[in-house]
Amino acid sequence: MTEAHRLLHPRGWKEAKGFANGVVAEGRVVFLAGQIGWNAQQKFESSDFIAQTHQALTNIATLVEEAGGKFTNWKGERDIHCPDVIASNGKLHETALAILQGQ
Repeated sequence: MTEAHRLLHPRGWKEAKGFANGVVAEGRVVFLAGQIGWNAQQKFESSDFIAQTHQALTNIATLVEEAGGKFTNWKGERDIHCPDVIASNGKLHETALAILQGQ
């Protein structure tokens, strides 16, 4: 890919073959592939739907952070269990949180 694009490959994750976990385009747009419930080594640790959903959401948060963004609840804590989350670039995250919190 050109310098305007960067593949997201978090440290410790097994190499993606035939797909990309995510792509940052010119630092403004992040594309994430359909994340499923396997771990960084592309292994399913559980056949349980809830556990796989937890892992898929963890994968999404990790990819957002790999792109330089933040994935938090409205209190600013990394939380994949909260129904109210925000994923944004790192530069605007605090401002977005303040708006969401009514400040």
